Amino acid sequence: MRWRNLDGLVASVVEGNLNHGEHGRFATGSDRVLPALHSNGTKKQELINPLSDAYDAVQNAMDVLKKAAPNARDYNGFAEHEKAADQHYARQKALQDVSDELEKHIHAIDALKG
Repeated sequence: MRWRNLDGLVASVVEGNLNHGEHGRFATGSDRVLPALHSNGTKKQELINPLSDAYDAVQNAMDVLKKAAPNARDYNGFAEHEKAADQHYARQKALQDVSDELEKHIHAIDALKG
């Protein structure tokens, strides 16, 4: 099922198990690798468009995920609900981290001369 793959991906992001650069996280500052813009390469906007689409998709996923927040009435006691809420927050945070990274990468490419 599609949701199982997404759940595994989100869990990997939350646990820091995905290879996001040399240190296991998203690239930051001078570590960010950007394309070289030149006449034989992909145009800047063609690089930005799919990243913007991905950003929009993550924003949509964040909106949908908010609707899936755990409700205490669906759990057996406070402890279970609290754990479910913590796990839900971790999924929200993972998506927010991806969203933030995409936004920074888009802005970095947009700032390139060429």
